Amino acid sequence: MKAFFRFLFLPVFIAVLVSVSASARVFMKVPSEPRLLMDAAGGRRVYDSAFKINGTDSRVSAYVFEESSDAVGAQLLPKIGVEGRREAENTVIRLPKNYGHSTVVLLDGEKEDASTALLVESNSDPSASEPDWGFRDISMPQGFTPSFSAVDSEAATRVCIGNSVFQDGIAMQIILEQMIKEGWTCATPGAERISSAFFTRGGAIAVVSVLPRDTGSGMLIMRKAGRQLK
Repeated sequence: MKAFFRFLFLPVFIAVLVSVSASARVFMKVPSEPRLLMDAAGGRRVYDSAFKINGTDSRVSAYVFEESSDAVGAQLLPKIGVEGRREAENTVIRLPKNYGHSTVVLLDGEKEDASTALLVESNSDPSASEPDWGFRDISMPQGFTPSFSAVDSEAATRVCIGNSVFQDGIAMQIILEQMIKEGWTCATPGAERISSAFFTRGGAIAVVSVLPRDTGSGMLIMRKAGRQLK
């Protein structure tokens, strides 16, 4: 898979995993082998990589389907003994611990007849581990507390998601000024007035995204090493 696609794909799956609302339908039934289940449902695997999620060894796979996520869910749920209906934008199927702490997330595609399923398999429960900031050339911004981290060593990409005590505009201004002082160049005009910014430093690239919340804001920081994206 081309590195640029991998770079863009990473925050998508992480954002889904950490932002599924409490209203999402979470299924706790036992399927067969998760990968065989996805293959049997007609999925085509387009992404597969080892990760550390909150320091826990994990593997993330993405499967694309030539039908809607509703149709894919209608296929998967009976196979794992579940009858249910869609209650959120994304359907989360969380498998029991004896199946390796696996989670399946169904995502809507850009077209009605397309969708993506993310399969995350971990050796232990990532939520039981502390997230790691881990950026050597980006200092943790003032007011930020990490809640989720992931590292894809193969793609030399690290992500950290967490909360800032500051509202989104102030939080973006803080990290923007900080990264510029640390030698990063902001490649996004007017970054202090928008929610996402792109940075470069030597051969590294980074993306910062800040989202408003009722109290403070949510923040995603992603960094990729390497001279260029292939």
